[in-house]
Amino acid sequence: MPLAPTAVPLLPGTEHPLQLREPDAAMLPGFVAALEAGWSPNSQHDTSRRTLRMVRRSPATFLQRCRGRDIRVMRLGQGNLLALPPLLERMLRQPPRRSFMLRTCHFWLWDGEFCGVCSLRWRPDDQDLPAELMGHLGYAIVPWKRRRRYASRALGMLLQLARQEGLSSVSAVCDTHNAGSIGVIAANGGVFETTLVTPVNPLARQLRFAFPLQATPDRLPWLPAAQGRSVSVGASP
Repeated sequence: MPLAPTAVPLLPGTEHPLQLREPDAAMLPGFVAALEAGWSPNSQHDTSRRTLRMVRRSPATFLQRCRGRDIRVMRLGQGNLLALPPLLERMLRQPPRRSFMLRTCHFWLWDGEFCGVCSLRWRPDDQDLPAELMGHLGYAIVPWKRRRRYASRALGMLLQLARQEGLSSVSAVCDTHNAGSIGVIAANGGVFETTLVTPVNPLARQLRFAFPLQATPDRLPWLPAAQGRSVSVGASP
């Protein structure tokens, strides 16, 4: 179900207000076109080809994976994580010792056309993410929709969702040279926290910013319930 278009006012040069929507078949052609153009929904490394293969293999299965479940994640050592398939998790008598639950909300951005993705992930039983996961928030805007403040507005809505879910603080990371993302984070109140070594490339560095939050007592009218709307991260995006 799309979020109410009144959530974000009409932007100059656009015909539609920016919306955060749960992934659906109506937006899938735009998502696929962006992948075919080389855009990656993961801002940390290029996943465009792998994601495109998944969509082409089974569009319905791909969309289902983008909706509606918490996942149990198992630590494998050396910074590696494995999301346990639901069937395997049900077969286990008790959760593996080196595992934790992860809840993630994924949205696609829409202004009459597909614009990008954003996500929020957190542990329901712990405010802090494990060291293997570098941030709660993620977003990736397609190149032809940038410079419209879409990333900043999407991040602002994710922060409202985090408040609604009772999180007291969340974090986001970006590359040290990504001035655009640093500006987006600063515009939404992010406070520099530390510099991290990326798990994908030990030679690269990323900046982590914290967002202290105040609780939102009532559910915001444009936000769907996060419970039952989770999927794997990506998320930053």
